[in-house]
Amino acid sequence: MARTPANTQQSTRAETRTRPKLIRFTPLELQEVVERARLRGRPVACYIRESSLGVSPRVRRTELNDSLIRALARVADQLTRLVDAASAAGLKDASIFAQTVTDVLDLIRDLD
Repeated sequence: MARTPANTQQSTRAETRTRPKLIRFTPLELQEVVERARLRGRPVACYIRESSLGVSPRVRRTELNDSLIRALARVADQLTRLVDAASAAGLKDASIFAQTVTDVLDLIRDLD
């Protein structure tokens, strides 16, 4: 069966990888590959395999990402309270502010 991005992950889960393959990189190429793997939280070998098979290397959530998402959630809570206060006070542009906050909250939700 020819491997495609759709069936690569399924077929490799059941199979044991027994065939090594030497890949040569220039120092700069290797540095770039290592950095990309690090940014995605993936071991270099997994990153290379996933990239070469057309599978987008999945990004692993890190503690830094989790703490950033928690901080953004706190900001979102404060922004929501400000919208409520602006509406209660009858401020002129409260509806524009509310829509802007809604847009920001949607972006924050997309991060998680």
